[in-house]
Amino acid sequence: MSQGSYYKNRFKAIPATIKALPSPKVRMPLAETQMATVLSNADPQGKDRVRVRMNWQTDGMQTGWVRVMTPDGGSSKDVRSNRGFVFIPEVGDQVLLGFRHGDPARPYVMGSLFNGTTGGGGLEDNHKKV
Repeated sequence: MSQGSYYKNRFKAIPATIKALPSPKVRMPLAETQMATVLSNADPQGKDRVRVRMNWQTDGMQTGWVRVMTPDGGSSKDVRSNRGFVFIPEVGDQVLLGFRHGDPARPYVMGSLFNGTTGGGGLEDNHKKV
């Protein structure tokens, strides 16, 4: 080093007797609701999950299999399984994703959404009843 220059460094050390490094204090990114498009609803395990592409993902990108929320599902003392409603989004449907505890690795489909090309209800002369 040339005259008048100096070197400065700072570090933390742990005792050699420690067998494992301490966990780093890394904050988990917080995921917020996301719009997505259903790419597949043919769940290979038959669990009624879907694969989606979030609006920010590029072609070729997709999620793993994502669970779909339902207004009434599960079991009870009278019905041991398959109680409730099953509404699985179709391929091409727009859905809204939520994330359990805000964890980006734990998405679930909150529901399907009408958009400008799929919503046909709500007009004054809408008398369609099912």
